[in-house]
Amino acid sequence: MNDKKPQLKAELLKLVRGVVRRGKVTLSSGAVSDFYVDLRLLTLNPHGAYLVANLFQALLAQTDYDAIGGLTMGADPIVGAFCYHAYLKQQPINGFIIRKSAKEHGTRKSIEGPTIAAGSRVVIVDDVVTSGASIATAYQAVSDCGAKVVKALAVVDREEGAAERVRQLGIDYAAILTRSEIL
Repeated sequence: MNDKKPQLKAELLKLVRGVVRRGKVTLSSGAVSDFYVDLRLLTLNPHGAYLVANLFQALLAQTDYDAIGGLTMGADPIVGAFCYHAYLKQQPINGFIIRKSAKEHGTRKSIEGPTIAAGSRVVIVDDVVTSGASIATAYQAVSDCGAKVVKALAVVDREEGAAERVRQLGIDYAAILTRSEIL
């Protein structure tokens, strides 16, 4: 990988620890937790977006893929930052965002962005994963288009079953940080 990766990961870890909130919270999965990580505070921040894009690019160095995307809302800023970063590195890649439900007007699309062609190889991204439900939903939407998910990436894995669920789908999976590292 890249020799700056440990330094970038240490910087991201410090930033993530700064956005961890303690106390009872209900997660999108419906589970109740004693901590919450609001990564949009980082992925919508230039420094955080830079770190995530660089670290994801390092994790994808050996992966052959045609597009990168994920389920809205967690994936949105990550996809934008990653595509911009890749373009600056003269490695342009298309991004896409998957709606939670198809539009009921206009084109009625469930996937926004450049068309994902049948046979395309795509990477699914998410900010924080718990059960892996968002990645599974994105996987289904992409599969319905005839594309193949070759890897799934998360910024933070809460270590509550997401890795196992994603791997059961036959997807290579990696996270930059885990709950154990953060807490």
